[in-house]
Amino acid sequence: MSFTGFKPDFTTFLEELTANNNRDWFQANKRRYQDEVQQPFLDFVVALAGPLQTVSPYLQADSRKTGGSMMRIYRDTRFSKDKTPYKTHISARFLHVEGKEGVAPGCFLRIRSEDVVVGAGLWQPDNVALTKIRRHIDQEREAWGKISSAHSIEAGCGMYDGDMLKRPPRGFTPDHPFVEDLKRKSFAVFTTWPVERIYCEDFLAETLENYRSTAPLMSFLAKALGVRF
Repeated sequence: MSFTGFKPDFTTFLEELTANNNRDWFQANKRRYQDEVQQPFLDFVVALAGPLQTVSPYLQADSRKTGGSMMRIYRDTRFSKDKTPYKTHISARFLHVEGKEGVAPGCFLRIRSEDVVVGAGLWQPDNVALTKIRRHIDQEREAWGKISSAHSIEAGCGMYDGDMLKRPPRGFTPDHPFVEDLKRKSFAVFTTWPVERIYCEDFLAETLENYRSTAPLMSFLAKALGVRF
């Protein structure tokens, strides 16, 4: 299936939802959501499924409406002070086949009315996985040095720096050459694009190329965790 870009009504809906984030408005405009947002996004997922296999045969683009790659638009407000019921962005996770049974790297896409975020890697894994990754970085310093300084990370891409340890993790000294990386709780790379890019015919190809550029990072993480890539 070919994909020739999203239509402007995709982001128009998100803009209007931001201004009218309530159940009455959404229910009155639910058919618009399905036709202008949900289905075009699922079409993108379908079109990405085959090409994504060229990045790794273990990455999945699942086009199911429920339980697939596309994440729910409904917010979980149970433990949040923000009680607005809907997300004002559309996002997807393209998971590793072993990601549901354990921890594995994958790809990410988020579209808001103002920008697009494309990412890959591993987001806030558990402590067991973090220990494995940190040990692998220590044991494979040369390989990690190449990945962490790669053009794909420095030019337009950035390693997520939020929620880091204040001190080196146990077993590592402050003078370790990659001490700042060892402090990370997430190993993910993100790129931000202007939202106008989603209207272009080559949006899918550009997204795929971004994922391909981060394959060395995902492969390194997979090896650290003992999963295939």
